[in-house]
Amino acid sequence: ATIPSLITKQFDIWLYRSLNFLVVSCPCALVISVPLAFFSCIGFASKQGILIKGSNFIETINKTNIFVFDKTGTLTKGNFVVSNVYPEENKELILKCASTAEKNQSHPIGKAIVDIYNEECFEDYVIENIPGKGVIARKNDDVIICGSDKLLESFNITKNIDYEEKDETIVHVAMNEKYLGFTGNYTWDKSRA
Repeated sequence: ATIPSLITKQFDIWLYRSLNFLVVSCPCALVISVPLAFFSCIGFASKQGILIKGSNFIETINKTNIFVFDKTGTLTKGNFVVSNVYPEENKELILKCASTAEKNQSHPIGKAIVDIYNEECFEDYVIENIPGKGVIARKNDDVIICGSDKLLESFNITKNIDYEEKDETIVHVAMNEKYLGFTGNYTWDKSRA
Protein backbone atom coordinates (compact mmCIF):
# COMPACT_ATOMS: atom_id res chain seq x y z
CA ALA A 1 0.00 0.00 0.00
CA THR A 2 2.81 2.42 0.85
CA ILE A 3 5.36 2.02 -1.95
CA PRO A 4 2.91 1.99 -4.94
CA SER A 5 0.95 4.92 -3.50
CA LEU A 6 4.16 6.97 -3.09
CA ILE A 7 5.09 6.25 -6.69
CA THR A 8 1.65 6.77 -8.30
CA LYS A 9 0.25 9.28 -5.77
CA GLN A 10 -3.05 7.25 -5.72
CA PHE A 11 -3.23 6.33 -2.05
CA ASP A 12 -6.98 5.41 -1.99
CA ILE A 13 -6.67 2.92 -4.87
CA TRP A 14 -3.63 1.17 -3.38
CA LEU A 15 -5.13 1.08 0.10
CA TYR A 16 -8.21 -0.63 -1.32
CA ARG A 17 -6.02 -3.14 -3.22
CA SER A 18 -4.00 -3.90 -0.10
CA LEU A 19 -7.17 -4.54 1.89
CA ASN A 20 -8.32 -6.94 -0.84
CA PHE A 21 -4.96 -8.68 -0.61
CA LEU A 22 -5.36 -9.02 3.19
CA VAL A 23 -8.80 -10.60 2.81
CA VAL A 24 -7.52 -13.07 0.22
CA SER A 25 -4.39 -13.96 2.17
CA CYS A 26 -6.26 -14.40 5.47
CA PRO A 27 -9.51 -16.33 4.92
CA CYS A 28 -10.68 -15.66 8.49
CA ALA A 29 -12.54 -12.59 7.28
CA LEU A 30 -14.44 -14.69 4.75
CA VAL A 31 -15.22 -17.37 7.32
CA ILE A 32 -16.65 -14.74 9.66
CA SER A 33 -18.52 -12.80 6.97
CA VAL A 34 -20.70 -15.69 5.75
CA PRO A 35 -22.44 -16.44 9.08
CA LEU A 36 -22.84 -12.71 9.69
CA ALA A 37 -24.59 -12.35 6.34
CA PHE A 38 -26.97 -15.20 7.22
CA PHE A 39 -27.67 -13.77 10.69
CA SER A 40 -28.42 -10.33 9.29
CA CYS A 41 -30.76 -11.91 6.70
CA ILE A 42 -32.62 -13.89 9.38
CA GLY A 43 -32.82 -10.79 11.59
CA PHE A 44 -34.19 -8.61 8.79
CA ALA A 45 -36.73 -11.27 7.82
CA SER A 46 -37.93 -11.60 11.42
CA LYS A 47 -38.52 -7.84 11.57
CA GLN A 48 -40.80 -8.30 8.55
CA GLY A 49 -42.70 -11.11 10.29
CA ILE A 50 -41.00 -13.94 8.39
CA LEU A 51 -39.53 -16.77 10.44
CA ILE A 52 -36.62 -18.62 8.80
CA LYS A 53 -35.47 -21.76 10.56
CA GLY A 54 -31.80 -21.56 9.60
CA SER A 55 -29.18 -20.47 7.10
CA ASN A 56 -29.45 -23.61 4.97
CA PHE A 57 -33.06 -22.61 4.15
CA ILE A 58 -31.86 -19.23 2.89
CA GLU A 59 -29.55 -21.00 0.44
CA THR A 60 -32.39 -23.31 -0.62
CA ILE A 61 -34.78 -20.40 -1.28
CA ASN A 62 -32.21 -18.94 -3.67
CA LYS A 63 -32.42 -22.10 -5.82
CA THR A 64 -36.21 -22.56 -5.57
CA ASN A 65 -38.49 -22.01 -8.55
CA ILE A 66 -41.77 -23.45 -7.22
CA PHE A 67 -43.38 -22.98 -3.79
CA VAL A 68 -46.07 -25.36 -2.51
CA PHE A 69 -48.18 -23.99 0.35
CA ASP A 70 -49.75 -26.26 2.97
CA LYS A 71 -53.14 -25.97 4.65
CA THR A 72 -51.98 -24.99 8.14
CA GLY A 73 -51.70 -21.29 7.50
CA THR A 74 -47.95 -21.32 8.03
CA LEU A 75 -47.19 -19.82 4.65
CA THR A 76 -50.54 -18.13 4.08
CA LYS A 77 -52.58 -15.60 5.98
CA GLY A 78 -54.46 -18.52 7.49
CA ASN A 79 -58.02 -17.47 6.71
CA PHE A 80 -59.97 -20.71 7.01
CA VAL A 81 -63.63 -21.71 7.10
CA VAL A 82 -65.07 -24.75 8.92
CA SER A 83 -66.94 -26.88 6.40
CA ASN A 84 -67.83 -29.94 8.49
CA VAL A 85 -69.27 -30.50 11.97
CA TYR A 86 -70.08 -34.08 12.94
CA PRO A 87 -72.44 -35.37 14.19
CA GLU A 88 -74.89 -32.87 12.78
CA GLU A 89 -77.38 -33.24 15.67
CA ASN A 90 -74.72 -31.96 18.13
CA LYS A 91 -73.56 -29.13 15.87
CA GLU A 92 -74.72 -26.29 18.12
CA LEU A 93 -73.15 -27.71 21.29
CA ILE A 94 -69.92 -28.71 19.53
CA LEU A 95 -69.45 -25.23 18.07
CA LYS A 96 -70.36 -23.54 21.37
CA CYS A 97 -67.84 -25.62 23.34
CA ALA A 98 -65.14 -25.27 20.68
CA SER A 99 -65.70 -21.50 20.43
CA THR A 100 -65.47 -21.16 24.20
CA ALA A 101 -62.09 -22.91 24.20
CA GLU A 102 -60.76 -21.21 21.07
CA LYS A 103 -62.15 -17.67 21.42
CA ASN A 104 -58.88 -15.99 22.45
CA GLN A 105 -56.50 -18.23 20.51
CA SER A 106 -54.32 -17.02 17.65
CA HIS A 107 -54.29 -20.31 15.72
CA PRO A 108 -55.97 -19.94 12.28
CA ILE A 109 -58.16 -23.03 12.75
CA GLY A 110 -59.27 -21.80 16.18
CA LYS A 111 -60.23 -18.46 14.61
CA ALA A 112 -62.21 -20.32 11.92
CA ILE A 113 -64.22 -22.14 14.62
CA VAL A 114 -64.97 -18.88 16.44
CA ASP A 115 -65.94 -17.16 13.16
CA ILE A 116 -68.48 -19.81 12.19
CA TYR A 117 -70.21 -19.67 15.58
CA ASN A 118 -71.70 -16.20 15.98
CA GLU A 119 -73.61 -16.91 19.19
CA GLU A 120 -72.72 -16.34 22.85
CA CYS A 121 -70.05 -18.67 24.21
CA PHE A 122 -69.82 -20.05 27.73
CA GLU A 123 -68.28 -17.42 30.01
CA ASP A 124 -65.59 -17.31 32.70
CA TYR A 125 -63.61 -20.34 31.55
CA VAL A 126 -59.87 -20.46 32.21
CA ILE A 127 -58.07 -21.42 29.02
CA GLU A 128 -54.96 -23.61 28.97
CA ASN A 129 -53.10 -24.05 25.70
CA ILE A 130 -51.38 -27.43 25.24
CA PRO A 131 -48.76 -26.90 22.49
CA GLY A 132 -49.17 -29.29 19.58
CA LYS A 133 -52.31 -30.88 21.04
CA GLY A 134 -55.06 -28.31 21.59
CA VAL A 135 -56.84 -26.26 24.23
CA ILE A 136 -58.46 -27.04 27.58
CA ALA A 137 -61.09 -24.71 29.08
CA ARG A 138 -61.94 -25.09 32.78
CA LYS A 139 -64.59 -23.57 35.01
CA ASN A 140 -65.07 -25.19 38.43
CA ASP A 141 -65.91 -28.85 37.62
CA ASP A 142 -66.63 -28.24 33.91
CA VAL A 143 -63.82 -29.12 31.49
CA ILE A 144 -63.96 -28.55 27.73
CA ILE A 145 -61.30 -30.30 25.66
CA CYS A 146 -60.74 -29.09 22.12
CA GLY A 147 -57.90 -30.55 20.11
CA SER A 148 -56.21 -33.56 18.57
CA ASP A 149 -56.44 -37.31 19.12
CA LYS A 150 -53.41 -37.11 21.42
CA LEU A 151 -55.17 -34.64 23.71
CA LEU A 152 -58.21 -36.93 23.95
CA GLU A 153 -55.97 -39.91 24.71
CA SER A 154 -54.21 -38.03 27.51
CA PHE A 155 -57.63 -37.62 29.21
CA ASN A 156 -58.71 -41.22 28.40
CA ILE A 157 -61.64 -40.04 26.30
CA THR A 158 -62.76 -42.45 23.59
CA LYS A 159 -64.42 -41.39 20.37
CA ASN A 160 -67.79 -43.13 20.42
CA ILE A 161 -68.92 -41.89 17.01
CA ASP A 162 -68.60 -43.96 13.85
CA TYR A 163 -67.01 -41.83 11.21
CA GLU A 164 -64.75 -42.78 8.37
CA GLU A 165 -61.84 -40.38 8.77
CA LYS A 166 -60.59 -38.98 5.52
CA ASP A 167 -57.39 -37.06 4.96
CA GLU A 168 -58.56 -33.91 6.75
CA THR A 169 -57.73 -31.78 9.74
CA ILE A 170 -60.03 -32.57 12.66
CA VAL A 171 -60.51 -30.76 15.97
CA HIS A 172 -62.17 -33.07 18.49
CA VAL A 173 -64.46 -31.62 21.17
CA ALA A 174 -65.28 -33.20 24.53
CA MET A 175 -67.02 -31.83 27.60
CA ASN A 176 -66.77 -33.31 31.09
CA GLU A 177 -65.08 -36.50 29.81
CA LYS A 178 -67.84 -37.08 27.23
CA TYR A 179 -66.95 -36.99 23.55
CA LEU A 180 -69.26 -34.63 21.64
CA GLY A 181 -67.91 -34.72 18.08
CA PHE A 182 -65.55 -32.72 15.90
CA THR A 183 -65.15 -29.87 13.50
CA GLY A 184 -63.14 -30.51 10.40
CA ASN A 185 -62.30 -30.20 6.76
CA TYR A 186 -61.12 -26.59 6.87
CA THR A 187 -61.06 -24.84 3.53
CA TRP A 188 -59.10 -21.70 2.77
CA ASP A 189 -61.32 -18.63 2.47
CA LYS A 190 -59.89 -16.80 -0.55
CA SER A 191 -62.27 -13.87 -0.14
CA ARG A 192 -60.55 -12.91 3.15
CA ALA A 193 -56.97 -13.33 1.89
